[in-house]
Amino acid sequence: SNIGGYANASYLLESIVEPNAVVVPGYNPNAHPAFPWYSVEKGVRSSTMPPFSHLDTKSLNDLVAFLKTLKVKVEK
Repeated sequence: SNIGGYANASYLLESIVEPNAVVVPGYNPNAHPAFPWYSVEKGVRSSTMPPFSHLDTKSLNDLVAFLKTLKVKVEK
């Protein structure tokens, strides 16, 4: 819900096109017990998200732009 608040556009694009490029160490896979975000085999983390490299450039840019809007609103 806050991905746009802490991730830049290039990181988001890379994560969409090649999810295994960066699998965040120390992420708690039990945070969402119904969905494992990554698997570990022989000490190597692999994302469970499939790559979306098949999307065209406009679709990828639109998706990144949408994700950048997902920011937690700070209440005053």
